[in-house]
Amino acid sequence: MRDADRPSGSPDQTADGSSLPALRFGDVDPTDSEALTRWLRARVRGFHEAEIETDADLERFASSRDRTLRAVFDDSEEHSEIPVGTLSAWETAVRLPGALGSASRPVAARAISAVSVAPTHRRRGIARSLITRELRDARDQGLYLAVLTATESAIYGRFGFGPATRGADYALDTRRARWMAGAPAGRVRLVPREELRSVAPEIDAEAHAQVAGEILRWPNFYDRMLGLTPDRRGAAASLRAVRYDDESGRPRGYALYRVGASATDPREKDASVIELVAATPDAYAALWRFLADLDLVARVQVRLRDVDEPIAWMVEDPAAVTKSNERELLWARVLDVPEALTARGWAAADALTLHVHDPLGIAEGSFRLSTDAEGRAEVARLDRPGGEAADAGLRLGIAELGALLLGGARAETLARARRVLFDHREAPARLDRMIGGERPPRLSSVF
Repeated sequence: MRDADRPSGSPDQTADGSSLPALRFGDVDPTDSEALTRWLRARVRGFHEAEIETDADLERFASSRDRTLRAVFDDSEEHSEIPVGTLSAWETAVRLPGALGSASRPVAARAISAVSVAPTHRRRGIARSLITRELRDARDQGLYLAVLTATESAIYGRFGFGPATRGADYALDTRRARWMAGAPAGRVRLVPREELRSVAPEIDAEAHAQVAGEILRWPNFYDRMLGLTPDRRGAAASLRAVRYDDESGRPRGYALYRVGASATDPREKDASVIELVAATPDAYAALWRFLADLDLVARVQVRLRDVDEPIAWMVEDPAAVTKSNERELLWARVLDVPEALTARGWAAADALTLHVHDPLGIAEGSFRLSTDAEGRAEVARLDRPGGEAADAGLRLGIAELGALLLGGARAETLARARRVLFDHREAPARLDRMIGGERPPRLSSVF
């Protein structure tokens, strides 16, 4: 992008407008191994990770070769070839809620990751300029949603991202877990990890269609998850795989786990579950039962699960299950309000006006949202020339709309927090009924 195209707040100015040494934007060619290595060195530096020194280190970031790599360079630096800011992006599919009782809907979105700034260049607007440019570029390409997962959750609200899904970690004390759920008709089988590679994507697709929030898993995701890449093979020696087949022999779920010394008591062993995917209730119950019955294992630890995971209802003593580290996972940023609202399904027929504020000016406006009994929506922009006057309704920020879009937040809750304002007291509850939400959205993999 030319200097003349830089938006206000570009990284060669501080917040008070004073000048800084010129910083240069550019894209890095991921097929250029030397340029990619320099970009990755900047990325790991920004996240305080281990240095890139070997080909195996590079393999950790093999997915970068399939992404757009943005960079900011400081030509006044001694090693000016190494970026002082990084961002990666790619087009993915995010599952939005379907109409009541139907499958979730995959829609195209811009995924953003690896946003980093060199410690020597903090507070110069580099991250802001990288993210703002990426959002505008995605909008100009016709995408109406951007998503990310955050290591620092306080940062991204200012760019219009709202927390769209939440997740939690769980631990099951196997010594207290007397099983109450009935025995499924299918069978759990130990399988080689390589064999799971061919069926895991199909099981994922079936399971993910049942809930909003999941994103399309990227190239090489499964090879790395299963420990099939060169950099993962050593650590994967302790990784075990099981598959659940239903009574007809069809694979409907799988789990990956390893058993090791407990972090809390070295005399005991814990099973750490890397992945547990179930396309049916029977698969879910059978996989959890298998893990709970592992010999010599005192606890089963699972990460990135639903906030209302049913496992606590499947054992006699609910205290055998502890939930911890509940947190935001997927952050969503609406880039086109009418397109985003019509892309999802709705649970009730009604009509409301939404007055949306966008601090970046990308998607600001007043919109009349009308839904029908079949779960379809029509959205009319009210503040365009020739449009009808905007009437009373709900006033909210673009970040709050992102939080509501997948059904992970309630308008009533945001209204009590003064994050959604209203002219009529019943308006937030009406929007909640329109959104519905039989099951909270979830994301099972960070990026």
